Amino acid sequence: MNHKKRAESFERNLEECRKIWESKGIEYSNSSEDANLNFKSDEEIGVDAITSAGVFMNKHYRSIRHWVKTREVKSNEPIESRLHDLIVYSLIMLSLIEEDK
Repeated sequence: MNHKKRAESFERNLEECRKIWESKGIEYSNSSEDANLNFKSDEEIGVDAITSAGVFMNKHYRSIRHWVKTREVKSNEPIESRLHDLIVYSLIMLSLIEEDK
């Protein structure tokens, strides 16, 4: 793959990530004021928001590691979707870190 084709791939995949955070993000936060409310709500049970995001990331990361080892997925969700989700959770964690500073 040359640089131009890889850049096109990046753009396509970033657009997929954008669709995920725009559609699921609003639904999951249940708040027009705080986009990260879903993660902060775990503080009620003693889990800070960054740890909560990390747990979600780990779920996808473990699934990706399984795929790397076996090249198999055990659900209907393709590996590309799991990678997109991991990217989105990474961006969410970055926003939580930024908010925490």
